[in-house]
Amino acid sequence: MIFGAYVNKVKKEAKTVWDYEKVRDKISFKLINTENNRELLKRVLSRSFCDLSIVFMVRFGDREKGICTALILNEHMAFWSVTADDLYDAAMKNTPRLLPDTFTGVDEMIRIIFLQEECDDIIEKDAEVVPSLFYVLTNRLGIFGAACLLYPGAVKKYANELNCDLLILPSSVHETLLLPYDKDLNVDELGEMVHNVNRSEVALEDRLSGQVYIYQRSEDRISIAE
Repeated sequence: MIFGAYVNKVKKEAKTVWDYEKVRDKISFKLINTENNRELLKRVLSRSFCDLSIVFMVRFGDREKGICTALILNEHMAFWSVTADDLYDAAMKNTPRLLPDTFTGVDEMIRIIFLQEECDDIIEKDAEVVPSLFYVLTNRLGIFGAACLLYPGAVKKYANELNCDLLILPSSVHETLLLPYDKDLNVDELGEMVHNVNRSEVALEDRLSGQVYIYQRSEDRISIAE
């Protein structure tokens, strides 16, 4: 009964999608692969980012009980009579607030999982924490967390913490892997790894890109790694 009441509440909330003033604070964005979504991109407002596209959605519900999202279509934009800049500014303001970013070393993530499962025979609670090779950047829900790449100052903050440029491996639309840059790393091999993982482990609708990106602190910019 409680769950049913919540579903009804979300359905009622979703009906407000045509009222811009009621949904403005719920607008967020996600990243999708441009080439794989050509047909969808004809129906929605989008902005380009490297070989990806930023698309916008309205978020209903709450993270404790469950959320649902509705893509913002061209019809919504026409009905609202708002500009692309209005939508972009609202999404950039709201998304980091609604879905705060998290940054965790892969080693530490595995450690936390083991500790939660009380696998004391596999990993000691007081074991020394060592720097990770890879770091996972996502949001607190782990849903559409690749968008955290565009949160104002987020990648810069983590690059400064690690005191280096970062290579970015787009593992899915839900998260990316960040790797401290080293000139001896082979970008082609990393790209091949991303491609193989996408093909064998990631559902088609969750695939983000087969490219490797680089964040350069001197330019404060993300681009495709050469």
